[in-house]
Amino acid sequence: IIGNIHTVINKDDRIAIVWPNGVGKSTFLKIISWEIEDFQWTLENIGSMSLGYLEQIHFMDESKSVREELKDAFFEIRKIEEIIRKEEVNLETTGEYEKYTEAIETYKTIGGYTYENEVEKVSRGIWIFHLLSRTLKEVSGWERTKIALAKTLLSKPDFLLLDEPTNFIDLWSVEWLEKYLQETW
Repeated sequence: IIGNIHTVINKDDRIAIVWPNGVGKSTFLKIISWEIEDFQWTLENIGSMSLGYLEQIHFMDESKSVREELKDAFFEIRKIEEIIRKEEVNLETTGEYEKYTEAIETYKTIGGYTYENEVEKVSRGIWIFHLLSRTLKEVSGWERTKIALAKTLLSKPDFLLLDEPTNFIDLWSVEWLEKYLQETW
């Protein structure tokens, strides 16, 4: 269905793919995001831009709280938090503080002290703040859609792929999303 597409998409481009139902829009997005790898095209990501793709909604660990799931969007910060915890233990046993100090400085530089505020800002905007303490298995299907959308937004990719992101969210959240996208991207 899809063929002979020749285009360059730059970092600051805003693109809408508008085709009739059933012609392959979702498939096209899955190819761009590398979710589908078996195709006969050449696809290049010059500059290694990060991609955020709102994909089919499933969560690996449904016993995790919604807050923890959203915090996982900040992969680098979470990794540094683990290093800090490890180095705190080492600090107590060895007295060596160099790696600990370095990890704290990195944490500060990449937003470690403010990322939880961003989680709360986005969860309030998309109306899932009241779900933050619940586990993923306790939330409904449309709430899962909002959680997945919030996590995608929080990951702040260079290139955001949204496949009908407003299908299952209320008007208030759609308006907030439009404003958030304008301000953030």
